[in-house]
Amino acid sequence: MVKPSELAPETSAIMNKLVTNYLDPECFKVIEGGPDVSKAVGEEDFDVVFFTGSTEKGKLVAQAAAKHLTPCILELGGKCPVVVSNSAKANLDFAVHKTVTSKFGNSGQTCIAPDYALVHESIHDDYVAKMKEFVEKHYSDARNHNETGRVISQ
Repeated sequence: MVKPSELAPETSAIMNKLVTNYLDPECFKVIEGGPDVSKAVGEEDFDVVFFTGSTEKGKLVAQAAAKHLTPCILELGGKCPVVVSNSAKANLDFAVHKTVTSKFGNSGQTCIAPDYALVHESIHDDYVAKMKEFVEKHYSDARNHNETGRVISQ
C-alpha cells in the first residue's frame, strides 16, 4: 500500500492510475486522502512501514507503528553538506556547477540535495562569487521557465 502526500493530489491521482493499471491490485494499492486518512492508515497492523517525509511526520508514523511493534524504515529530512576543500581552487567552476545543480535539480527535492556548503576559507569568497554568478546566469528567471520544477510546500 502507498499513501502519497495530500499536498500533491495530482501526483497522487497519477500514481493511483498507474498502480491500478499496471500492477497487481492484490499486491499494490494507493490510498489517497488527507490527514484523517493518514491517521486511519496508521492504525493498521502492517508487516513493515516505509516512510519518506519530514521528521515531524516521521515521529507520528513511528508512534503509530510502535502500537503494533511494526518495524519502521524512516527516510526523514536530512541535512547534506557539500565540502569544498582548498584543493578545489584549481577547478572551482566545476565545484560550483556540481553544488548548484545538485541542489536545484528536481527543485531540491531529493534526499541527497545539499543543504549547506563547508568551504575552505582560502577559497570562500571566490566560491560564493562564482556561485552567485552561476545561479544568476542559469536560474534567475526560473519562474518563467516550464523546465523549472515547482515545490508544493515549504
